[in-house]
Amino acid sequence: MSVTDKPLTENLTIAQPGARPEVDVAADLLPLEYDSNSWLAIGHFEADGHTLDYAFHLLASTIPGVGTLYASVVSVTDETTGHFYAHDAIHPPTAVTAAEGGLDITMPDGHLRGDWDKMQIHREAPGVVIDIETTAVGFPIYSKGTGRFSLLGIDVHHYSVPYLRTTGTLTVEGTRYDITGRGYTWFDRGWQNFNPAATVKLSWMGIYLDNGEVISLYDTDVPGQEESWATVLHPDGSQAVIAMEPLDVSGFWHSERSGQRYPEHWVARFPEHDAILDITPVPLEQEVVASVPMLHRYEAASTVTGTWGGREVKGHACAHLIGDWAG
Repeated sequence: MSVTDKPLTENLTIAQPGARPEVDVAADLLPLEYDSNSWLAIGHFEADGHTLDYAFHLLASTIPGVGTLYASVVSVTDETTGHFYAHDAIHPPTAVTAAEGGLDITMPDGHLRGDWDKMQIHREAPGVVIDIETTAVGFPIYSKGTGRFSLLGIDVHHYSVPYLRTTGTLTVEGTRYDITGRGYTWFDRGWQNFNPAATVKLSWMGIYLDNGEVISLYDTDVPGQEESWATVLHPDGSQAVIAMEPLDVSGFWHSERSGQRYPEHWVARFPEHDAILDITPVPLEQEVVASVPMLHRYEAASTVTGTWGGREVKGHACAHLIGDWAG
């Protein structure tokens, strides 16, 4: 039986080999009493001869004396034509309705509501509409085995659900595509308190391989705080934390809009698994230039080729780079 055959909510009732959860995937989907709450949905689909990707990121940040500000970010990529579009908006608490006791957040440009069995994601921007409903299946990925770890001086909580069956439509450049059953949505949930002393520069990637392996990897290169590792969800639903060499990057694209400087290509090596993955963004220029400079980020739909266990593999990924990439 495939890992994606059973609902996530059923799988959460049984022990997952290799996982030692310190987070609750069901309960912690809701907003929590932390400085920062993040919900990130990433979709990859084949529709009408096009390879399409979207990212919808909702970030709730509690600011003393201000309240909770909501950053609503959307990007869409047509890998077939090379089209990329991103839109960022910051909403004050007076413009947002967040229901008590559940995940139900409504903003002027969209909403995120529901649970793992039925979640609705809607976001509108010029020429772009995401209008989908998802159902989570399979197993979660508990980052670093537990879903809680220290990174760059921050106590991070993070887990991923890489298989959300998706129905609905995606509008790109004014063309509406039916993406029902034509791919999956990956969903990331994270939360932490702010650490003003922290220097943030990190790469996170969510990777699907055609051999059934799914990978969530982290890489930081802040001097004295370098870390590189990955959490792998195996086809049978078990997971493992594996060693990874620091990402090998080549070529750099300099964004004139933000001043950031992003790699054009990555190589991820996992010596214990006889694995080397080449990751290339398609297209290259997939930057989200935010209205708040500290929220500039690179969210790149990417192709993956290489070897895993000595055998050739291919796949796709979302490369998510945040922090100070100016140097």
